[in-house]
Amino acid sequence: MNTKFKHVLSSFVFMSGLFIMALGFVFMIQAKIGVAPWDVLHLGLVSTVGWTVGIWSQLLGLILLVITIVLTRRMMGIGAFLNMFFLGFFIDLIMSWGWIHEASSLVESGLWFVMGLVISCFGTGMYIAPGWGAGPRDGFMLALAERTQWPFRRVRTIMEMAVLVLGWVLGGPVFIGTVIFCLTVGPICQYFIGLWKRILDKAIGRDADYENINQRTLRINHHDGTSRAVR
Repeated sequence: MNTKFKHVLSSFVFMSGLFIMALGFVFMIQAKIGVAPWDVLHLGLVSTVGWTVGIWSQLLGLILLVITIVLTRRMMGIGAFLNMFFLGFFIDLIMSWGWIHEASSLVESGLWFVMGLVISCFGTGMYIAPGWGAGPRDGFMLALAERTQWPFRRVRTIMEMAVLVLGWVLGGPVFIGTVIFCLTVGPICQYFIGLWKRILDKAIGRDADYENINQRTLRINHHDGTSRAVR
């Protein structure tokens, strides 16, 4: 397959994945029954300071990218910078369209949340499959794990708990959806990452053992990759 076409296809899948992830996050926000830990912080900052979810996602992502580069003395991949900017941009764009209204009943809240969870995981599989690198939050947590020599799971747990508590103190929504997200997002993302990796491998003739990102336990935080291999 032509190299240029492979690059165009990978770029399309990556950017489409970011947009679809953002769509899923908007559904979960509008469900009003709790969101992922990082979104709890974003929404807490919105309620306390102002601005938008997308802007806070971008600002925190940029700060974490800078800190990660300082800690590791390595430049992050292009995927991290694209993730940092476009996830926030797409979230605000979709919110501005007004297509997804706030849930007005318990049934609608449940439907919105489940749709958001599945859609965001589907988008995560698309965004991770091209192998363009980790998002800013996972990159930062991996850098902390390398610096402290702690297991990555410990760093991730401490970091996300801290983010969750801080977001809750600032007024972010912590409810049943937050618990459901934390318990289910890993397996769902693992399935879609493996699916999209196989699709992309077949489409562009990529080596079958590229990155092995679907061979280990996976998770997702607010707008990042889920496999340790890509962080």
